[in-house]
Amino acid sequence: MVFAAVGNIQDDAQRDFVQTAIDAECDYIVLDAQDLARLFIAYEKICPRDGTTYDETGACREGHILDEGLTLEMQVREGTPYAIVEQRDTSHYGAKRYSATILLDRHYPKDATRAIIEEATEKIKHSRYYRSERVRAHWGETPAHVVWLFLAHDLEDINNVNWVCRTCWIDPTLPEEVRPLGLKGNEHIGDIQVFWNDNYKARKQFLETLSGTKEEVLEVISPVLEEMVRVAQEGISLFKEYVAGRMLEGDFIGEMQQM
Repeated sequence: MVFAAVGNIQDDAQRDFVQTAIDAECDYIVLDAQDLARLFIAYEKICPRDGTTYDETGACREGHILDEGLTLEMQVREGTPYAIVEQRDTSHYGAKRYSATILLDRHYPKDATRAIIEEATEKIKHSRYYRSERVRAHWGETPAHVVWLFLAHDLEDINNVNWVCRTCWIDPTLPEEVRPLGLKGNEHIGDIQVFWNDNYKARKQFLETLSGTKEEVLEVISPVLEEMVRVAQEGISLFKEYVAGRMLEGDFIGEMQQM
């Protein structure tokens, strides 16, 4: 999360902003207009020519089109980092099966993602994690027959079930009667079926419009909450009048329906 503020920021305000960013556990704080503009330009949020935002088609208000950029490749020695944030054992009597959620950097090209898919599938295939001792006793050291992967760029993707892609590997020797249905993916990496989510970016942008900061949510909710409290208090008052016998049942029901 980034805390950003621009304008004529005095020393006292700057100290308050820094403390606010620390309390909110922000990853970065930006208090300079030029740095903030560079950040928006670097992440292709605004047009560097006129400062207006890009729409979903990649065009700004002045008609400038977002440059698609160039694909950069580099050789690294340490491999491509990723994280297995959750692994689930869904085995049954006929097949040892695992599914896992993978978190990877959003800047990885597809080739790097493909390499992660192969590596993670192989790693999970030989996992010895079991959901119970009974399952462990049944399968022991047997490699998995089925591995499903769900790849995401961040925790919001996981919470919103907005996967970059889903994959499925099924042991070719697994009998037909215990084989799960495949993904009918749009790509194969060896025996691994891959279903790329072509709507990932569009869905992510849409979901971002439905979310907000704590302050933004409270700003919207507070007036509604105040009105709910007012209506509740009025309802309680009417109910007391009815219980005390100072209001007829029909009048009480009518007043409540009009609230």
